Amino acid sequence: MKIRTDFVTNSSSSSYVACISITDIDGKNYDMSIWTEDDCDYGIGGSADKYLQVNSLEELFSYMLSTFYFASIEDYRDYGNYEDDEDDEDYQIDDENTAEYWEERLNRYVKNVKENVDDIKKIKTIAFTDELYTYGESSTCFSSNVKRRDPGLIALAQRVAEGDESVEEEFRNTLHTWKGEFEGGWGNCIRIDGIYWDESKHSIREFANKLIKEELNDDCKIDGKIIDLQNKTVSEIHKYYPGGMDW
Repeated sequence: MKIRTDFVTNSSSSSYVACISITDIDGKNYDMSIWTEDDCDYGIGGSADKYLQVNSLEELFSYMLSTFYFASIEDYRDYGNYEDDEDDEDYQIDDENTAEYWEERLNRYVKNVKENVDDIKKIKTIAFTDELYTYGESSTCFSSNVKRRDPGLIALAQRVAEGDESVEEEFRNTLHTWKGEFEGGWGNCIRIDGIYWDESKHSIREFANKLIKEELNDDCKIDGKIIDLQNKTVSEIHKYYPGGMDW
């Protein structure tokens, strides 16, 4: 599943992104993201179980286009109704902040998938996720706060950072099962159900060092549903990435 890392540039900000990722049976991903004003229930306007009942690509995408991201698109339709007041930078309207722009992208996304996948039996999973990113004053300052709240976790991190490979698996399992809640600036409250990092880019030792040095203070929180069309199941995903995805 592709995770957005390229859209928040303010030193202090937060953003919601609604995402879809379709994976075919050959492992190829087709991803799309839409910025939203708020959490939009994993981007699903309809029922996740409904996707398990469709029998063709036409039925699948017809349902998706009629329900998926509906709230998100309406956010932008409402947003576009504000007058373009030159004195109010918060409500400047551009081509990427309109419902029409996102509707066109959604239709192009569906067209692209259909051009590469010719049968619904070739789709393995569909993942719908909401992603919350916070930076600067909007963040929870996770590593600073967890250092005070969970000294046992920090003790494990210290041993991993010092090269003690015997506790790496215990540290990883502790992170993946860690639960808690932190408040950030501007009213952000993040509930954590498992702590993760991009292990393809950073080792567990690097993560432990960052945690100890209190350098993982921005947030990336991902919540979603994974619809498995091959096994006819729906599962949920809840992952928290302290420091965001680009450290």
